Amino acid sequence: MADGMIFQAKGVTQSQCDQVLHQVNPDNRLPPGAIYHVGGPFDDGFCVVEIWESEEAIAAFNDAAVDQAIKNAKIGVKPVMFNTIDK
Repeated sequence: MADGMIFQAKGVTQSQCDQVLHQVNPDNRLPPGAIYHVGGPFDDGFCVVEIWESEEAIAAFNDAAVDQAIKNAKIGVKPVMFNTIDK
């Protein structure tokens, strides 16, 4: 089983998402527990979808790095987890 996270926010720019990505992952490698990461623009915002080994891995990474990076980039939306999925 795997768990996913989606971050979708109107008004968020590519630049803001790049800032978060470079802060939390400066070597551009998936962090421990991450399986897949993809992101891109939509209508008036930006969307990131990630697949992780577990809900605990998502929570640990968000708590350790992502929450502060989102605040630093002045983004007012937090990622949300979605249902467990089969690999």
